[in-house]
Amino acid sequence: VLLIACANVANLLLARSADRAREMAVRVSLGATRWRVARQLLVESVLLALLAGVAGLWLAVVGIGWFDASTQDVGKPYWMEFTMDGTVFAVMAAVCLTTALLFGLAPALQVSNTDVNEVLKEGTRGGSGGVKGRRLSGALIVGEVVLTLVLLSGAAFMMRSFLALYSMEVGIETSQLLTMRLYLPLTQYPDPGPRADLYQNFEDRLAGIPTIVGAIAGAPPLAGGFIQPLEVDGRVGEDEETLPRVTTVALQIEVLRGRAFGRSDGLPGSETAIVNERFVEMHLPEGDPLGRPIRMPTGGDNATDTPWLTVVGITPNVRQRSLEDPEPDPVVYLPLRANPQRGVTVIVRTRTAVANVISEVQEAMRAINPDLPFFNVMTMDALLAQRRWPLKIFGSMFSIFAGIALVLSSVGLYSVTAYSVSQRTREIGIRMALGAQPRQTLWLVLQSSLRQLAVGVPLGVLGAFAVGRLLQSLLVQTSPTDPVTLTAIVVVLVGVSAVACLLPARRAARLDPMVALRIE
Repeated sequence: VLLIACANVANLLLARSADRAREMAVRVSLGATRWRVARQLLVESVLLALLAGVAGLWLAVVGIGWFDASTQDVGKPYWMEFTMDGTVFAVMAAVCLTTALLFGLAPALQVSNTDVNEVLKEGTRGGSGGVKGRRLSGALIVGEVVLTLVLLSGAAFMMRSFLALYSMEVGIETSQLLTMRLYLPLTQYPDPGPRADLYQNFEDRLAGIPTIVGAIAGAPPLAGGFIQPLEVDGRVGEDEETLPRVTTVALQIEVLRGRAFGRSDGLPGSETAIVNERFVEMHLPEGDPLGRPIRMPTGGDNATDTPWLTVVGITPNVRQRSLEDPEPDPVVYLPLRANPQRGVTVIVRTRTAVANVISEVQEAMRAINPDLPFFNVMTMDALLAQRRWPLKIFGSMFSIFAGIALVLSSVGLYSVTAYSVSQRTREIGIRMALGAQPRQTLWLVLQSSLRQLAVGVPLGVLGAFAVGRLLQSLLVQTSPTDPVTLTAIVVVLVGVSAVACLLPARRAARLDPMVALRIE
């Protein structure tokens, strides 16, 4: 955005300085030095930057306050606040002042190096800025188009990813689900056995509460899991690196076929597992999956000591990770007793409003251990919103930046085209007086801008491919080379640019030849 703004400012100053070429030539002929002329133009540039900086500061304060207020309820962490920062503003003020000097220097040097005799001899024709000035202006416009296309593409990729994540099927009904975190201190629960007993006791107490349908503990959807290699049907893999990978989660979950975990599951001699439908499709496609042995070797010298697990149930597909893939990942569910972690997420489905059962769940835990508090108490929908907040926040930022870039680029194209029309007013009048039709005049003005778009758009598409690959790790089910997205972005940019160029071109086509010929 900063580069686009700088290119825009340089283009406007270049056009303004070309328009003042005759004035500067008169100053030089009256004794002004080149440095004095350049210094005057630089001072004007800095004054413009300071005035714009005051307006920018006000917009920054208002805009950041609005953005912070708009992102309070999107699931972002409590510690992330969008506030005005004096250090950041000082750095940006220094950057803007520097760019004002640098981009004000180019037109200043161009004007100060103008051939005085040539400009003064042009008389009433006015300075056109010269071939070099027009080339520099065209190059800046091409640069604006390229950068705008890159930003628009980045915004489109991020927003498509957010929409894909927002509409993604989690695999379970999330209404009336309460989640809360529980963490067992190492001093009280150093061994797996007491942890498993506590979780079983807690589940038994929750089962006696009439307002609760069921309770599970483990990792919630979209929270990931342990990625482990897989062996199936008692066949031991030769190389662990080449084995397929699956997600393992310690969780009690509803089953479609088979049975749920019982009290003895997870104990020595009762090693069992439940798999989801995606797992069956990928790794157990033939025969009845129930009763089949699977194993997740842990690696190292004791890999062969990892017990084989018997598949006792099949669940619906609940997405744990692999958000970038259209299909959910294969998941193996283990009984919590098999690997009782100290930190778990308790998920409770209620028959009534979620807020009404929070105190009952807390009382159930206090009856077992009053020193274990729950934290991060929220609904499942709120928890899933937390998983989505980065794409929503940064996708919105990208969209704002892209919108600013689109406005700046269209203003740049409009201003350059309008300046070109003003410089060629007399020429256009002569052409029309000799019989040129309005559509021919319209095409005469538009063709220069269309040539710049023809150069800038392909370069911008290459930049869009690059930014798509750069953002690939953040994208969700969105290809960085998606032709539909890129085509839509190109159409938007070309459409806005064409409108920006068409306005001054239509004004040129409607010129009265008699008025145009009188222009000095």
